[in-house]
Amino acid sequence: MHTFNQLYFSVLKQIQELEPTAIWKNFALLNSVPRPSHKEARVIQFIKDFAQKNGLNAVTDSVGNVLVQKAASKGKEDAPTVILQSHLDMVHQKNKDTEFDFSTQGICMYEENGWVKAKGTTLGADNGIGVAAAMTILQAKYLIHPPLECLFTVNEEDGMTGASCLKNDFLKGSILINMDSERDDELTIGCAGGLVSDITGSYPIEDIRPNSVKYEVSLTGLTGGHSGVDIHRNRGNSIQILAEIFSCLAQELTIQIHSFEGGGLNNAIPREAKIKLAIPRNACESFEELFLKFQSQVKRKYHYTDPSLNMTIRKTEFEGEAMNEQFQSRFLTTVASCPNGVYKMHTEMSYLVGLSNNLGIAEVSDGKFHFVYLSRGFSESEIQDMYILIESHFERLGGHINTLEGYPSWSPNLDSKILKKAKFIYKQLFDELPTVQTIHAGLECAIFAKTYPELDMISFGPSIYQPHSPDETVKVVSVQKFWKYLIALLENIND
Repeated sequence: MHTFNQLYFSVLKQIQELEPTAIWKNFALLNSVPRPSHKEARVIQFIKDFAQKNGLNAVTDSVGNVLVQKAASKGKEDAPTVILQSHLDMVHQKNKDTEFDFSTQGICMYEENGWVKAKGTTLGADNGIGVAAAMTILQAKYLIHPPLECLFTVNEEDGMTGASCLKNDFLKGSILINMDSERDDELTIGCAGGLVSDITGSYPIEDIRPNSVKYEVSLTGLTGGHSGVDIHRNRGNSIQILAEIFSCLAQELTIQIHSFEGGGLNNAIPREAKIKLAIPRNACESFEELFLKFQSQVKRKYHYTDPSLNMTIRKTEFEGEAMNEQFQSRFLTTVASCPNGVYKMHTEMSYLVGLSNNLGIAEVSDGKFHFVYLSRGFSESEIQDMYILIESHFERLGGHINTLEGYPSWSPNLDSKILKKAKFIYKQLFDELPTVQTIHAGLECAIFAKTYPELDMISFGPSIYQPHSPDETVKVVSVQKFWKYLIALLENIND
């Protein structure tokens, strides 16, 4: 019988043998280091040790961003300094039935039919491939490149605070290449801004009625995904679905909600949620019949976007009180009716989501509730309008919104010199033009544009699918294409 370590090192060897081997070796080393947002101390030290090992100087700022500089290759000394930028943190999510400790274990990766995946957890290709590419360039001895500043930021996934805290004298470069995009045929030159609404409040409780039967209803197996990249795909939001079901069900039967929880990250579409509740014994049959009815409706509605959706009901036991019945009615209506998903499309770019809202976290128990939404958009006023709309919904519950620090949108610059160069090199290499796009997700470029308004910026990367979910995967040939393109672009930056 194989131990975890034996299996881990076996698949690690498999990954390290993929081409280009230098990138995959660095990615494997990086993925051996736990690196959730807000807890990047170990990966910061990992980068600093890597720089020292390769004879390079690493500087950290007050929040932990790491800057590693490398001199130009021979003949490129007079070229403009290029900043290669990626973020160190990764989204930590796992399937419910996966036993894994993100605080101590390295990501267990494997290759299957040309795709690299993780066993039941997020892979960390977002933005680990970008980090690994920068590491590979830093240690390479024979690549042709201009003077380089490799910037590794912290806490991108939960508020972009690393980028936000960057001082205006930390970087010297004039061109920035962000490696956090997720399609290898696209160049990104603009993105949406975002604002997190963190809602807390309390509610009255009451005893569970005598002669009640206790149940747990679980919703699992949803596809989930990135709340910016995938929001237009209309995938199910586990929290929202259960709120809608129980809002309807409470009009038919007497129910007492004991607890409600789901999600875990504001920037991921939640894949799982559950409600514990009590039902009068004489209503159990009706409840179970209604559950089957709603189960069938939900599966039909999401059969295409969420084919693995699973709703279960089971009798259980729990201690404690339930939500007050009068409050419960307002509570369910509020959560079910608060905007979630795509709110409007962009007025000028009709293919692009203009404003969205993602309910990412729900925690309700013991007389307290906590919800977290992430609103994304291109207009600051529209994002503020969404904030006010959320606030108005939860005011009826006495909830308080703590507005966490948001981030701005990034306006496209079609006259960008690095964009023109990037399009030219792409056409030379692949005999076609890339798609130039603005995305609904957020990129740190938006913040850099505020701190360093003269920076000429572009973003690209390999094809990564299902980021922010345990189904995250990256295509091996896409990493090869990304690497070929990156080194060719660096080689041809002259003025």
